[in-house]
Amino acid sequence: IVLTQAGNTKPKPSVYHGSVGWLLPPLLNGSGQKLAPSLEWATGSLAITVGLPTSKSPNGTYSAVLNVFDGTANRLFRVKGTMGPGNTLQDVTWSTGGKAPATVVVSLSPLDNGEGSEGLTGTLQIGGQTLDILVGKTAFDKKTNPWPAADFGTTFTATLENISTLTGTGVATLVISPVGIAKMATRLGDGTAVTMSSPVWISTGSPGEKLLFFYAPLAKNTGCVGGWFTGPDSPADPWAGSGTWSIPGEENLLATLMYPYVKPPAKAAPFSWPGDSAVVQIYNPDFLDLAGDVSFTSPNKFVVVADNPNVSMKLSIKAATGAVSGQVSYFPLEGTMPKKTNAKLYGVLDQSTGIIHGLVVFSPGKSGILEILP
Repeated sequence: IVLTQAGNTKPKPSVYHGSVGWLLPPLLNGSGQKLAPSLEWATGSLAITVGLPTSKSPNGTYSAVLNVFDGTANRLFRVKGTMGPGNTLQDVTWSTGGKAPATVVVSLSPLDNGEGSEGLTGTLQIGGQTLDILVGKTAFDKKTNPWPAADFGTTFTATLENISTLTGTGVATLVISPVGIAKMATRLGDGTAVTMSSPVWISTGSPGEKLLFFYAPLAKNTGCVGGWFTGPDSPADPWAGSGTWSIPGEENLLATLMYPYVKPPAKAAPFSWPGDSAVVQIYNPDFLDLAGDVSFTSPNKFVVVADNPNVSMKLSIKAATGAVSGQVSYFPLEGTMPKKTNAKLYGVLDQSTGIIHGLVVFSPGKSGILEILP
Protein backbone atom coordinates (compact mmCIF):
# COMPACT_ATOMS: atom_id res chain seq x y z
CA ILE A 1 0.00 0.00 0.00
CA VAL A 2 1.35 3.40 -0.95
CA LEU A 3 -0.47 6.58 -0.04
CA THR A 4 -0.22 9.81 -1.99
CA GLN A 5 -0.61 13.50 -1.26
CA ALA A 6 -1.35 15.23 -4.55
CA GLY A 7 -1.57 18.92 -5.38
CA ASN A 8 0.92 20.30 -2.81
CA THR A 9 3.98 22.04 -4.26
CA LYS A 10 5.35 23.70 -1.13
CA PRO A 11 7.14 21.20 1.13
CA LYS A 12 5.35 20.51 4.39
CA PRO A 13 5.95 18.21 7.34
CA SER A 14 4.75 14.67 6.63
CA VAL A 15 1.85 13.50 8.78
CA TYR A 16 1.26 9.74 9.08
CA HIS A 17 -1.52 7.82 10.80
CA GLY A 18 -2.25 4.13 11.07
CA SER A 19 -2.46 0.89 12.96
CA VAL A 20 -0.64 -1.28 15.43
CA GLY A 21 -1.59 -4.97 15.59
CA TRP A 22 -1.13 -8.28 13.82
CA LEU A 23 -2.84 -10.29 11.09
CA LEU A 24 -5.26 -13.10 11.86
CA PRO A 25 -6.17 -15.97 9.50
CA PRO A 26 -9.61 -15.92 7.82
CA LEU A 27 -12.53 -16.85 10.08
CA LEU A 28 -14.10 -20.17 8.97
CA ASN A 29 -17.29 -22.00 9.91
CA GLY A 30 -17.56 -25.71 10.72
CA SER A 31 -17.63 -26.62 7.02
CA GLY A 32 -14.49 -24.67 6.26
CA GLN A 33 -16.31 -21.83 4.49
CA LYS A 34 -14.86 -18.36 4.92
CA LEU A 35 -17.05 -16.14 7.10
CA ALA A 36 -14.70 -13.14 7.11
CA PRO A 37 -11.43 -12.26 5.37
CA SER A 38 -8.06 -11.99 7.02
CA LEU A 39 -8.07 -8.98 9.32
CA GLU A 40 -5.76 -7.17 11.62
CA TRP A 41 -6.29 -7.64 15.34
CA ALA A 42 -6.19 -3.97 16.27
CA THR A 43 -4.21 -3.29 19.42
CA GLY A 44 -3.23 0.33 18.90
CA SER A 45 -2.83 3.37 16.69
CA LEU A 46 0.13 5.56 15.81
CA ALA A 47 0.16 9.17 14.57
CA ILE A 48 3.57 10.57 13.70
CA THR A 49 4.61 13.90 12.18
CA VAL A 50 8.03 14.09 10.51
CA GLY A 51 9.43 17.59 10.07
CA LEU A 52 11.48 18.93 7.17
CA PRO A 53 15.28 18.55 7.25
CA THR A 54 17.23 21.38 8.85
CA SER A 55 20.91 22.12 9.36
CA LYS A 56 20.66 20.86 12.95
CA SER A 57 18.49 17.83 12.06
CA PRO A 58 19.36 16.77 8.50
CA ASN A 59 16.93 13.82 8.68
CA GLY A 60 14.14 15.81 10.32
CA THR A 61 12.64 15.57 13.78
CA TYR A 62 9.43 13.76 14.71
CA SER A 63 6.63 13.93 17.22
CA ALA A 64 4.41 10.91 17.80
CA VAL A 65 1.29 9.87 19.70
CA LEU A 66 0.98 6.13 20.30
CA ASN A 67 -2.00 4.33 21.85
CA VAL A 68 -1.33 0.63 22.40
CA PHE A 69 -3.04 -2.10 24.41
CA ASP A 70 -0.45 -4.26 26.20
CA GLY A 71 -2.83 -7.07 27.13
CA THR A 72 -4.09 -5.55 30.36
CA ALA A 73 -4.35 -1.80 29.77
CA ASN A 74 -4.12 0.86 27.09
CA ARG A 75 -0.87 2.84 27.22
CA LEU A 76 -0.49 6.37 25.89
CA PHE A 77 2.89 7.61 24.63
CA ARG A 78 3.66 11.20 23.57
CA VAL A 79 7.23 11.37 22.34
CA LYS A 80 9.63 13.46 20.27
CA GLY A 81 12.93 12.63 18.64
CA THR A 82 15.11 12.72 15.53
CA MET A 83 14.58 10.54 12.49
CA GLY A 84 17.35 8.35 11.18
CA PRO A 85 18.70 8.32 7.61
CA GLY A 86 16.14 7.59 4.91
CA ASN A 87 13.09 8.31 7.09
CA THR A 88 13.79 5.42 9.46
CA LEU A 89 13.80 4.56 13.16
CA GLN A 90 15.80 1.58 14.36
CA ASP A 91 15.10 0.03 17.78
CA VAL A 92 14.17 3.34 19.39
CA THR A 93 12.82 3.16 22.95
CA TRP A 94 9.79 5.24 23.87
CA SER A 95 8.55 5.67 27.45
CA THR A 96 5.29 6.90 28.96
CA GLY A 97 7.08 8.42 31.95
CA GLY A 98 5.20 8.95 35.20
CA LYS A 99 5.17 6.80 38.34
CA ALA A 100 4.55 3.52 36.49
CA PRO A 101 6.29 3.99 33.15
CA ALA A 102 5.75 1.65 30.23
CA THR A 103 8.24 1.28 27.40
CA VAL A 104 8.10 0.14 23.79
CA VAL A 105 10.82 -0.42 21.21
CA VAL A 106 9.93 0.93 17.75
CA SER A 107 11.42 0.39 14.31
CA LEU A 108 10.11 2.14 11.19
CA SER A 109 11.12 2.31 7.53
CA PRO A 110 9.47 3.52 4.30
CA LEU A 111 7.06 1.25 2.51
CA ASP A 112 8.86 -0.41 -0.41
CA ASN A 113 6.75 -1.79 -3.22
CA GLY A 114 8.33 0.03 -6.14
CA GLU A 115 5.77 2.83 -6.23
CA GLY A 116 7.25 5.38 -3.82
CA SER A 117 7.53 5.88 -0.08
CA GLU A 118 4.34 7.57 1.09
CA GLY A 119 3.90 5.34 4.12
CA LEU A 120 5.90 3.75 6.91
CA THR A 121 5.91 0.19 8.16
CA GLY A 122 7.72 -1.54 11.01
CA THR A 123 7.41 -3.27 14.35
CA LEU A 124 6.65 -2.42 17.95
CA GLN A 125 7.80 -4.51 20.89
CA ILE A 126 5.82 -4.35 24.14
CA GLY A 127 5.39 -6.83 26.99
CA GLY A 128 7.11 -9.67 25.16
CA GLN A 129 4.96 -9.18 22.03
CA THR A 130 6.06 -7.97 18.61
CA LEU A 131 3.32 -6.07 16.78
CA ASP A 132 3.14 -4.78 13.21
CA ILE A 133 2.92 -1.07 12.35
CA LEU A 134 1.42 0.36 9.15
CA VAL A 135 0.95 4.12 8.82
CA GLY A 136 0.18 6.18 5.74
CA LYS A 137 0.65 9.83 4.86
CA THR A 138 -2.51 11.91 5.09
CA ALA A 139 -3.76 12.59 1.60
CA PHE A 140 -5.88 15.74 1.69
CA ASP A 141 -5.82 19.41 2.66
CA LYS A 142 -8.49 22.07 2.39
CA LYS A 143 -6.79 24.47 -0.05
CA THR A 144 -4.90 22.43 -2.62
CA ASN A 145 -6.31 18.91 -2.41
CA PRO A 146 -9.68 18.79 -0.59
CA TRP A 147 -11.64 15.58 -0.06
CA PRO A 148 -13.54 14.92 -3.36
CA ALA A 149 -16.99 15.02 -1.81
CA ALA A 150 -18.77 15.10 -5.18
CA ASP A 151 -17.16 11.79 -6.17
CA PHE A 152 -17.05 9.87 -2.91
CA GLY A 153 -19.60 11.52 -0.59
CA THR A 154 -19.11 12.91 2.91
CA THR A 155 -21.64 11.10 5.14
CA PHE A 156 -22.13 7.39 5.78
CA THR A 157 -24.01 5.07 8.13
CA ALA A 158 -22.41 1.85 9.31
CA THR A 159 -23.19 -1.43 11.05
CA LEU A 160 -20.64 -3.30 13.16
CA GLU A 161 -21.79 -6.90 13.40
CA ASN A 162 -20.33 -9.10 16.12
CA ILE A 163 -19.46 -12.35 14.35
CA SER A 164 -17.90 -14.14 17.32
CA THR A 165 -20.58 -13.56 20.00
CA LEU A 166 -24.24 -12.58 20.27
CA THR A 167 -23.67 -9.39 22.23
CA GLY A 168 -25.42 -7.33 19.56
CA THR A 169 -24.78 -5.30 16.45
CA GLY A 170 -23.12 -1.92 16.82
CA VAL A 171 -23.89 1.08 14.64
CA ALA A 172 -22.05 4.21 13.62
CA THR A 173 -22.33 7.39 11.60
CA LEU A 174 -19.33 8.81 9.78
CA VAL A 175 -18.69 12.29 8.36
CA ILE A 176 -15.62 13.18 6.27
CA SER A 177 -14.40 16.79 6.43
CA PRO A 178 -12.89 18.77 3.51
CA VAL A 179 -9.40 17.97 4.83
CA GLY A 180 -10.13 14.23 4.68
CA ILE A 181 -10.60 13.65 8.41
CA ALA A 182 -13.33 11.09 9.13
CA LYS A 183 -15.19 11.36 12.42
CA MET A 184 -17.12 8.28 13.49
CA ALA A 185 -19.73 8.32 16.28
CA THR A 186 -20.27 4.72 17.37
CA ARG A 187 -22.54 2.64 19.59
CA LEU A 188 -21.00 -0.74 20.25
CA GLY A 189 -23.10 -3.86 20.71
CA ASP A 190 -23.41 -3.36 24.47
CA GLY A 191 -24.50 0.28 24.10
CA THR A 192 -21.08 1.84 24.79
CA ALA A 193 -20.68 5.21 23.04
CA VAL A 194 -17.32 5.81 21.33
CA THR A 195 -16.17 8.69 19.11
CA MET A 196 -13.15 8.12 16.88
CA SER A 197 -11.45 10.11 14.12
CA SER A 198 -8.96 9.23 11.41
CA PRO A 199 -7.53 10.60 8.15
CA VAL A 200 -8.62 8.95 4.90
CA TRP A 201 -5.86 7.20 2.99
CA ILE A 202 -5.73 6.85 -0.79
CA SER A 203 -3.73 3.86 -1.97
CA THR A 204 -1.74 3.91 -5.20
CA GLY A 205 -0.96 0.23 -4.76
CA SER A 206 -4.66 -0.36 -5.47
CA PRO A 207 -5.62 2.69 -7.60
CA GLY A 208 -8.34 4.77 -6.04
CA GLU A 209 -8.75 2.52 -3.00
CA LYS A 210 -9.82 4.48 0.04
CA LEU A 211 -8.75 3.26 3.48
CA LEU A 212 -9.78 4.19 7.02
CA PHE A 213 -8.39 2.87 10.29
CA PHE A 214 -10.00 3.55 13.66
CA TYR A 215 -8.91 2.82 17.22
CA ALA A 216 -10.03 3.84 20.70
CA PRO A 217 -9.48 2.58 24.25
CA LEU A 218 -12.49 1.25 26.17
CA ALA A 219 -13.63 0.44 29.71
CA LYS A 220 -11.30 2.87 31.48
CA ASN A 221 -8.33 1.74 29.37
CA THR A 222 -8.88 -1.97 30.09
CA GLY A 223 -10.14 -2.74 26.55
CA CYS A 224 -10.05 -1.37 23.02
CA VAL A 225 -11.86 -1.26 19.69
CA GLY A 226 -10.31 -0.83 16.26
CA GLY A 227 -10.56 -1.82 12.64
CA TRP A 228 -10.39 -0.99 8.96
CA PHE A 229 -12.80 0.25 6.30
CA THR A 230 -12.00 -0.15 2.59
CA GLY A 231 -13.87 2.05 0.12
CA PRO A 232 -15.47 0.62 -3.06
CA ASP A 233 -14.76 1.52 -6.67
CA SER A 234 -18.26 2.96 -7.02
CA PRO A 235 -19.36 5.70 -4.61
CA ALA A 236 -22.87 4.22 -4.55
CA ASP A 237 -21.65 0.93 -3.06
CA PRO A 238 -20.99 0.35 0.66
CA TRP A 239 -17.56 0.40 2.23
CA ALA A 240 -16.57 -2.89 3.85
CA GLY A 241 -14.31 -3.61 6.78
CA SER A 242 -13.41 -5.69 9.77
CA GLY A 243 -12.16 -5.07 13.25
CA THR A 244 -11.93 -6.18 16.84
CA TRP A 245 -13.54 -5.16 20.10
CA SER A 246 -12.12 -6.32 23.43
CA ILE A 247 -13.27 -5.71 26.99
CA PRO A 248 -12.39 -7.70 30.12
CA GLY A 249 -13.88 -11.18 29.76
CA GLU A 250 -15.06 -10.74 26.17
CA GLU A 251 -13.47 -10.47 22.73
CA ASN A 252 -15.36 -9.87 19.49
CA LEU A 253 -14.54 -9.94 15.81
CA LEU A 254 -16.44 -7.28 13.85
CA ALA A 255 -17.67 -7.39 10.26
CA THR A 256 -18.63 -3.92 9.06
CA LEU A 257 -20.58 -2.30 6.23
CA MET A 258 -20.79 1.44 5.65
CA TYR A 259 -23.57 2.84 3.46
CA PRO A 260 -23.55 6.22 1.64
CA TYR A 261 -26.01 8.66 3.19
CA VAL A 262 -27.31 11.80 1.45
CA LYS A 263 -28.60 14.59 3.65
CA PRO A 264 -32.15 15.52 2.58
CA PRO A 265 -33.25 19.07 1.77
CA ALA A 266 -34.40 21.21 4.67
CA LYS A 267 -37.66 19.99 6.28
CA ALA A 268 -37.72 16.90 4.03
CA ALA A 269 -37.79 13.33 5.31
CA PRO A 270 -34.47 11.41 5.24
CA PHE A 271 -36.22 8.62 3.33
CA SER A 272 -39.60 7.74 1.87
CA TRP A 273 -41.40 5.04 3.83
CA PRO A 274 -43.16 2.87 1.21
CA GLY A 275 -46.27 2.18 3.27
CA ASP A 276 -47.92 2.55 6.63
CA SER A 277 -46.71 -0.69 8.20
CA ALA A 278 -43.41 -2.10 9.35
CA VAL A 279 -41.85 -5.30 10.60
CA VAL A 280 -39.79 -4.75 13.72
CA GLN A 281 -37.37 -7.54 14.64
CA ILE A 282 -35.72 -7.49 18.05
CA TYR A 283 -33.52 -10.46 18.86
CA ASN A 284 -33.31 -10.78 22.64
CA PRO A 285 -34.53 -13.03 25.48
CA ASP A 286 -37.80 -11.15 26.00
CA PHE A 287 -39.45 -11.09 22.57
CA LEU A 288 -38.55 -11.59 18.92
CA ASP A 289 -40.77 -10.15 16.20
CA LEU A 290 -43.24 -7.28 16.22
CA ALA A 291 -45.49 -6.10 13.42
CA GLY A 292 -47.14 -2.74 13.56
CA ASP A 293 -48.26 0.47 11.91
CA VAL A 294 -45.91 3.37 11.27
CA SER A 295 -47.08 6.90 11.94
CA PHE A 296 -44.87 9.91 11.18
CA THR A 297 -45.24 12.78 13.62
CA SER A 298 -42.77 14.94 11.62
CA PRO A 299 -40.41 14.32 8.68
CA ASN A 300 -37.81 12.92 11.09
CA LYS A 301 -39.92 11.33 13.84
CA PHE A 302 -42.25 8.36 13.83
CA VAL A 303 -43.90 5.84 16.08
CA VAL A 304 -44.55 2.14 15.57
CA VAL A 305 -47.93 1.10 16.98
CA ALA A 306 -47.47 -2.64 17.47
CA ASP A 307 -50.16 -5.26 17.04
CA ASN A 308 -49.32 -6.20 20.62
CA PRO A 309 -50.95 -3.47 22.74
CA ASN A 310 -48.34 -3.94 25.47
CA VAL A 311 -45.55 -2.67 23.20
CA SER A 312 -44.93 0.85 21.89
CA MET A 313 -41.99 2.38 20.08
CA LYS A 314 -40.90 5.95 19.34
CA LEU A 315 -37.94 6.87 17.12
CA SER A 316 -36.34 9.88 15.51
CA ILE A 317 -33.83 10.17 12.67
CA LYS A 318 -31.13 12.85 12.64
CA ALA A 319 -31.42 14.22 9.12
CA ALA A 320 -27.79 15.36 8.92
CA THR A 321 -26.24 11.94 9.58
CA GLY A 322 -28.91 9.22 9.42
CA ALA A 323 -28.52 8.32 13.10
CA VAL A 324 -31.63 6.84 14.73
CA SER A 325 -32.51 7.01 18.42
CA GLY A 326 -35.57 6.31 20.53
CA GLN A 327 -37.08 3.88 22.99
CA VAL A 328 -39.36 0.86 23.17
CA SER A 329 -41.73 0.26 26.06
CA TYR A 330 -42.89 -3.30 26.75
CA PHE A 331 -43.83 -5.90 29.33
CA PRO A 332 -41.19 -8.65 29.62
CA LEU A 333 -42.33 -12.24 29.29
CA GLU A 334 -40.45 -13.23 32.41
CA GLY A 335 -42.01 -13.07 35.89
CA THR A 336 -45.51 -13.60 37.22
CA MET A 337 -46.27 -9.87 37.52
CA PRO A 338 -44.08 -8.22 34.90
CA LYS A 339 -43.41 -4.53 35.15
CA LYS A 340 -43.45 -2.26 32.12
CA THR A 341 -39.89 -1.71 30.93
CA ASN A 342 -38.27 0.98 28.78
CA ALA A 343 -35.27 0.16 26.61
CA LYS A 344 -33.17 2.57 24.56
CA LEU A 345 -32.86 2.20 20.79
CA TYR A 346 -29.86 3.19 18.67
CA GLY A 347 -29.63 2.68 14.94
CA VAL A 348 -28.72 3.93 11.49
CA LEU A 349 -30.68 4.27 8.28
CA ASP A 350 -29.62 2.50 5.10
CA GLN A 351 -31.16 4.84 2.53
CA SER A 352 -30.72 2.35 -0.33
CA THR A 353 -33.12 -0.14 1.27
CA GLY A 354 -35.03 1.92 3.83
CA ILE A 355 -34.00 -0.58 6.52
CA ILE A 356 -33.03 0.69 9.97
CA HIS A 357 -30.28 -1.38 11.58
CA GLY A 358 -29.48 -1.02 15.24
CA LEU A 359 -29.53 -2.29 18.78
CA VAL A 360 -31.77 -2.24 21.83
CA VAL A 361 -30.06 -1.60 25.18
CA PHE A 362 -32.12 -3.03 28.06
CA SER A 363 -29.55 -2.44 30.79
CA PRO A 364 -25.75 -2.00 31.00
CA GLY A 365 -24.21 -4.99 29.24
CA LYS A 366 -27.57 -6.41 28.10
CA SER A 367 -28.63 -5.62 24.54
CA GLY A 368 -30.41 -7.03 21.52
CA ILE A 369 -30.28 -6.63 17.77
CA LEU A 370 -32.83 -4.32 16.12
CA GLU A 371 -34.07 -4.20 12.52
CA ILE A 372 -37.00 -2.20 11.20
CA LEU A 373 -38.08 -3.25 7.71
CA PRO A 374 -40.60 -1.38 5.56
